[in-house]
Amino acid sequence: MKLLSNIFVLVLIMAGCSLLGLLAGLWFGGNYTPNLQLGNLRGYEATAQIGLWLGLAIGYVAGSRWLAARRKDN
Repeated sequence: MKLLSNIFVLVLIMAGCSLLGLLAGLWFGGNYTPNLQLGNLRGYEATAQIGLWLGLAIGYVAGSRWLAARRKDN
């Protein structure tokens, strides 16, 4: 049960960070890089995808570190 709750917490942290990355990418691309092109995507669509993936990676690292620190305390 402890493993399942840790996985659930990690997924929640990753989802939250990826949502923040998506929103930051939408804002940045819509305001500052409307001519950026990534494949078939341009502007805010391209930077939103980049932000989503970066947020997912940052969420994984942050969640893993937080869970490791929490495990050491217990």
